[in-house]
Amino acid sequence: IGIKPVKLLCIFYVILAYRLIVIYIKIIDTKRIKENAMLLLSRYKLWAVVKNDAYGLGLIAISSKLIKVGVKNFAVISLHEAVLLRELSNEINILLLGMIPFSDIDIIKENRIIVSINDKSDLEKLDSNVLRAVKVNCDLNRFGVSIDEAKEIDGEFYYSHLSLPNN
Repeated sequence: IGIKPVKLLCIFYVILAYRLIVIYIKIIDTKRIKENAMLLLSRYKLWAVVKNDAYGLGLIAISSKLIKVGVKNFAVISLHEAVLLRELSNEINILLLGMIPFSDIDIIKENRIIVSINDKSDLEKLDSNVLRAVKVNCDLNRFGVSIDEAKEIDGEFYYSHLSLPNN
């Protein structure tokens, strides 16, 4: 669909005190990130997965660029990342992937973070004020409920992580 690569890897070889030192520098083309996001937004409801510090590219730097071009939905792996995103904008949806940190449920509610329902037992520990998305297991067998279980669970939306192109 016309998506362009956004990361370039520059390798510099430096000789220092007769030793070869290799320096790797990531250069991020933020213009391409914006162009790709706008292209996807024109065709799809986009959820930007920016987990693990936007895959090492910088959570705040990348997310702020995406927000500027109209991305409203973000997914992260930790509550810390979710709170950082909420501080960046009150106008976005934030999905917390992975397990629910039940001990921090007040922070989740206060920041309007959507949690992932990975097991029917998660529902017993949540009250109705917690936003939820249902993670459907599609053969990765890491997290998620079965398709049959998903039919019995109410959520804001349902999502999955496909393991193969033909899932």
